[in-house]
Amino acid sequence: MTRTMRTQLTSASLLVVLMACAPTREAIYDDVRRQLADRAALNVDVRQLSLETRELDANVLGVLSENLTLDAAVKVSLLNNRNLQATFERLGVPHAALLQASLPQNPMIDAELRFEMDGDGKTLEIGLVQDVLDFIAIPARRQAATANLEHERLKLVSTVISHVTDVRVAFYRVQANQQSIRLLREVRDGSQASFELAKRLHEAGNISDLEVAQHQALYAQSRLDLAAVETMVVQDRERLTALMGLWGKQVAWQVDPNLPALPASLDLDEFEAGAIKKSLDLEEIRWSIRAANAELGVARLEGWLPELGVGVSAERESSGTTRVGPALMVSIPIFNWNQGKIAARSAELRAAQHRYAGLAVEIRATARAVRNALISARKRADFIQETILPLRQKILDEMLLRYNAMLVGTFELVRAKRDQTLAQRQQVEALRDYWITRAEAELILQGRVRTRATSLAMQNSSSQDPRSSKPSHD
Repeated sequence: MTRTMRTQLTSASLLVVLMACAPTREAIYDDVRRQLADRAALNVDVRQLSLETRELDANVLGVLSENLTLDAAVKVSLLNNRNLQATFERLGVPHAALLQASLPQNPMIDAELRFEMDGDGKTLEIGLVQDVLDFIAIPARRQAATANLEHERLKLVSTVISHVTDVRVAFYRVQANQQSIRLLREVRDGSQASFELAKRLHEAGNISDLEVAQHQALYAQSRLDLAAVETMVVQDRERLTALMGLWGKQVAWQVDPNLPALPASLDLDEFEAGAIKKSLDLEEIRWSIRAANAELGVARLEGWLPELGVGVSAERESSGTTRVGPALMVSIPIFNWNQGKIAARSAELRAAQHRYAGLAVEIRATARAVRNALISARKRADFIQETILPLRQKILDEMLLRYNAMLVGTFELVRAKRDQTLAQRQQVEALRDYWITRAEAELILQGRVRTRATSLAMQNSSSQDPRSSKPSHD
């Protein structure tokens, strides 16, 4: 075997090794699926995305044929939301960049043909040069590309669990508003009956114009409150419909009508520390720092030795004489040492380090705010359930006894029923706020912190708890 053939085989073998070191697309998606299962207990089969549209539609319609549960809504959104599918597909871009970073540059062929000015002689010179520095830089380029791939993979995991939280929040809002509509219809019907009775009593001369106007105002207000919530439920349904990627006949879905009861409490003792430990956002920046470090190393290497070509050169004269020898091409870094690129990569590295420290502070603050909001929401829901609702029921029962004994009138009984129904609506709103805040808290424990979680926590924590403000567990 000649030296040339051995060189070609060695280069081909090196190329195969470099390509084999890059993870496959299936391996990347398997890792994403494993992380989603570990962090958020989500069973996402990303290979489902390759199914034909009609198969997806059949699966979705099968889930939508019954009342939609929260788990079913999450399943449909993961299966059918095309924006989420596009996010999965975009992971192929950094994967392709890693494959490209593993490839060396192609060798360059240089050919020259010279003719003698005072004769018929000619000289043919051919050179084959390979940039050796490019081989040396491949590990550093691969390191940077791998870091970028890991960064994008973590971003994909963050996107999926954030999307699932959005689905849960929208689902809770739809459930709460549907329950509120049923209760507000009871209030409206009661207010209407009270107003009709007041008109008849007024016509008989038994009550004044003021009393009639008061009953009419209560009836008008109940209609206004009901219309506002009916508008909200339409908007919330459309939000959930969009998150699930539904359209056409698929939008006629129905949800389980009632919010779930209060669950067991979350352990919030190490909530802040857990938020830092499991943060995907911080892990993303750590990979960004690694990528910036690797890219800075490549820039410095290219600055010291921008081009280093090694190869073979052959020259053949018209006389038949052939000369063959090694060829070397070196770029001398006199003016351009890659100063600009090195400065840019250094600035990116410092910025990433500052972002890491700043984000850690923000995560801690958000975790504390959400923790306090969850405690407050739980205490408020417990207080309404354990104190307000029993009191309203007791008042209604006592009022009914007095009404049967003709000690109070119809208006007093209707008012007691109205107050009890409004208290039930307060409980629905308290449950809604608790479940939404809990979804944000679970998202933080899964590794994702969102800016809007802070504002949500601040809004919920601003409600005053009528009981002791002593901190407690959720």
